[in-house]
Amino acid sequence: MDFVKTNDGTNTLYSSEFNEHYHSIKDGALNESLNKHIIPAFKYLKQNNNNREINILDICFGLGYNSLATIYYLEDKLNTKINIYSPEFDLNLIKSLKNFEYPKEFEKYKNIINNISDNLKTTYKNFTIKVINKDAREFINSCEVKFDIIYQDAFSSSKNPTLWSYEYFKSLKLKESAILTTYSIATPIRLTLFNNNFHIYENLISTKKATIATTFKLDDLNEIDMNLKLKRNPNAKMLFDN
Repeated sequence: MDFVKTNDGTNTLYSSEFNEHYHSIKDGALNESLNKHIIPAFKYLKQNNNNREINILDICFGLGYNSLATIYYLEDKLNTKINIYSPEFDLNLIKSLKNFEYPKEFEKYKNIINNISDNLKTTYKNFTIKVINKDAREFINSCEVKFDIIYQDAFSSSKNPTLWSYEYFKSLKLKESAILTTYSIATPIRLTLFNNNFHIYENLISTKKATIATTFKLDDLNEIDMNLKLKRNPNAKMLFDN
């Protein structure tokens, strides 16, 4: 296992299958998880008394930073039950995570990592993580859970297009007030989300540009005018499976 050091001092890996790192080297693995996914998701998620549990879809588990960072950020802050579902087809990767050098912030979660590596699931306080050893599209199509939050953190659309297409986003099972976070700022991605009835916003929490997409309007962010974007760039196209 050849660790790759990122700019916040945390490690990532390089995927020879997708020819990409699992995280941005410039942003840093932990910093990217927190600021492009976890913090904005919970800052803007609508929560009410009926929301006794929150279901998260983490696409895909990879090294587990997003799932672990969710616990790190929310532990002892939120009593709501948090259910994290994360498809990951690479079982060998999951089994190897016992030997991965995680940041010091995750040291107390060693048992969580070991349980996931051995059993593909774990429970810790009010958090449950389930890793599903399936292709993500296969899992989503068969899953009956409706999600409050989607961490859209797949490899890029040029390397893994089936997790960025119109059909993929249309297949997501969402609660009435759902939020999707992603590192991608590409117009075709945003246009594909927009045509699946998402409102598109710039993620202002991250130091690097990123995207927040919601099924409801946010009052404290300016929505990106995708019709204007399309007018200015008429050649912009959505992404489709074929």
